[in-house]
Amino acid sequence: MGLFKWAESKIKTLNIWDFSVLKIYLLLIGMIIGAYLSSFVKQYLTVIIVIIVIALVWLMYKMFK
Repeated sequence: MGLFKWAESKIKTLNIWDFSVLKIYLLLIGMIIGAYLSSFVKQYLTVIIVIIVIALVWLMYKMFK
């Protein structure tokens, strides 16, 4: 089984809420990368990182379950 076939089989097990978590995860990563110099992002950086870690753990749990 190749990497792409494995990924496709795992993606088919995800539901709409899992994709929502993925989008939030990617949005928050983009906020940190794209606006790192902004004082707003720096002010809430620890909160954003905690949310990112929770989202990543959730997605990894769903993928490797």
